[in-house]
Amino acid sequence: MSYTAYAHALPVASLRIDERLAFVGKVYGFFLLSLLTAVCGVFFGLQPMILHYVGEHYVLFSFAEIGLLWAAGRLMYKPGVNKLALFGFAFFSGVVFGPICYSLMAAAGGSPILIYKALGLTGTIFIGLTVYVHVTKSDFSYLGSSLIIGLITLLVLTLFYFVFPSNTFDLIISGVGAALLSGFVLYDTSRIMRKMSGNQYVEGALALYVDFLNLFLIISRWINR
Repeated sequence: MSYTAYAHALPVASLRIDERLAFVGKVYGFFLLSLLTAVCGVFFGLQPMILHYVGEHYVLFSFAEIGLLWAAGRLMYKPGVNKLALFGFAFFSGVVFGPICYSLMAAAGGSPILIYKALGLTGTIFIGLTVYVHVTKSDFSYLGSSLIIGLITLLVLTLFYFVFPSNTFDLIISGVGAALLSGFVLYDTSRIMRKMSGNQYVEGALALYVDFLNLFLIISRWINR
């Protein structure tokens, strides 16, 4: 086995500093490309005919998005295909996000100002948490089980909201969701830096993209209350 192949199979934390930096560059490079792909998906999803169709079948498209995420996760260990899976999921999730962006613009009288606010707040939180993990080198892998419990709690609260809708309950769900998703950013960033091997940069990019997308979703929901 060549040194390069051997290094790619090792945890990132055990690699040389230049190899760790190269890995981080790949992760965040593919993460940014996935965000750009999602933006293309949003613009495609805002086309009147597409927007109308997705809006009418939003539940179906949401379940399809979850299924596509599951499929993308299964393909992360297949070189080449994993990149197609990442960008395919990013584009599709952007299309599904089209009606939400339209709702934000409608609430602002046709202006994209609320989208910019949601993006700005999401980006600020995401970058702040990312920098904190990288600077302090803290290990947040212990959050795994707590985040699963938090996710189940959020799902239960959401179900209660559908049965007993109220502004207070909506605010609680938004707060719990934002805290939970911030925890996922800390957890996944730490996992990328400590647990993943040198050839898992696409998987790392997918994890960060899902964290960013969900954080943006919960913040958009809060802004559009």
